[in-house]
Amino acid sequence: MKTAFTLFAVFSCVLSTSALADGWKTLAGFNDSVILKKGETAFIVSVSEEMVVQYDKDASWPPRPVQFRLGADRGHHGFGQGNTAFGKRAAVAPTARSPFPLSGPCKISVKTNGVVTMNVVSAGSGQ
Repeated sequence: MKTAFTLFAVFSCVLSTSALADGWKTLAGFNDSVILKKGETAFIVSVSEEMVVQYDKDASWPPRPVQFRLGADRGHHGFGQGNTAFGKRAAVAPTARSPFPLSGPCKISVKTNGVVTMNVVSAGSGQ
C-alpha cells in the first residue's frame, strides 16, 4: 500500500501543471546526492519511507550539514519517546501540495535507504 501511494503521488505530480518546471530528480539509496546551483530550489514532493536527508550549504564556514527526517510519522512512540527534546521527533511528510523546499547553492544527499523525488526549479523559470 505504501508503494502504491508513493507511485500515485509521483504520477499525479508529473501530470500536474508544475510538471513544466526545470526538472525532476530522484535520489535512490544511501549517499545518492544532487548539487543545486545558486538560484535553484528543490521541492521534495515524496519519500518512499521514513528517511534522513542531509543538506550541505556551500556558503557556510565551518561546514555544518543539517539533517532532516522526512516521511510519514507513524506514531511509533513508546513510553518516554514523545515529541520532546529528549525523545523521537516527528518526521515531516512532504506531499505535492505541501512540498519540503531546500535552496541552493547546496548539496542534498540521502543518508538512509529509500527514494526521494524532488522538483528542481531555477529562479529564472518564472515559477
